[in-house]
Amino acid sequence: MSATPFVWAPWARPWSVASVLVEGPTEEPLTLDQAKLRAGFEWAPGDERDTLLRGFIKAARQKVEHDTGLALLTQTRDIFVAATSNGLVPLPWQAMPVQSLTAIEGSVGFFTQDLVQRALHFEEGATLAAMWRVVAGWPSPAVLEAEAPMLTQAVGLLTAHYATLGRDLALLGAAVPVPHGYDACIDAYRVVWLP
Repeated sequence: MSATPFVWAPWARPWSVASVLVEGPTEEPLTLDQAKLRAGFEWAPGDERDTLLRGFIKAARQKVEHDTGLALLTQTRDIFVAATSNGLVPLPWQAMPVQSLTAIEGSVGFFTQDLVQRALHFEEGATLAAMWRVVAGWPSPAVLEAEAPMLTQAVGLLTAHYATLGRDLALLGAAVPVPHGYDACIDAYRVVWLP
């Protein structure tokens, strides 16, 4: 019995996977009131600063998604797959956690879904170009908070950091200064590339 290697060399099984956002989340991990509390702000509802703070919440969520490669809240993406030979094509990290995966076009009959392994299997000798629609992310801010509270905390830290113009202590020397504690919040979820 032969074992399938977990990581293949790029030249061993050529494949390409890309993810394109089709529909973004309809809600954010933090409410406006939660963001104000974290930043130490208080003003009447309807203040023009509400729009600015909503933008900071969205920017913070997008940075956490970028740094972890995870979809934090429900969003729809099109996944483009080009693969040759037999094997396993991992879904892009932005497609995690998967809620649903639907074939759209291409030689999809050769594929089987494996949402447990978060991958697509394809048959020996298949050369494929296919597109899938994936709905990914936690279904609500409450579920995200219950299952991955450190990610919600990371969004909160960044939102307060952006809203206070970085008045808090930041990690200097980072590509983008981030508040202390941010890296600790996302470390367990960070994408790590192996050489």
